[in-house]
Amino acid sequence: MKMFVNEHTCEKNDNYNVEFKCVSATVIGDLFASKYRDPGRITRPKDIVSEMREHHGIHLSYKKAYRSKEHVLNQVFGGPWESFQRLPSYFYVLEQATQDCESRPTRKTGLNMDSWQLEPV
Repeated sequence: MKMFVNEHTCEKNDNYNVEFKCVSATVIGDLFASKYRDPGRITRPKDIVSEMREHHGIHLSYKKAYRSKEHVLNQVFGGPWESFQRLPSYFYVLEQATQDCESRPTRKTGLNMDSWQLEPV
């Protein structure tokens, strides 16, 4: 190097933001964990993107919002296998709660899997 020029010669790139804030999908998921615990509320990745922009000033991609949603669902409800293992206890409670109803769940066993369906009493 013979000479140093302290002046940028490249054009401004609109995709580059000096104030870019980086946050992981795990951290975003932890921020939204309480909203996913409410079974009546559906939070979509689009909602996460807009709320992060409005309340925290962070612009993030739909893909990162989707990954954060997957992280928090896994954290709140467990993975698919853990959720599947809880089904028998849920059906037991449902069976106890609907003993006096006209339609209640009955247990049918098949080859290697158990199934539940509503049948008239």
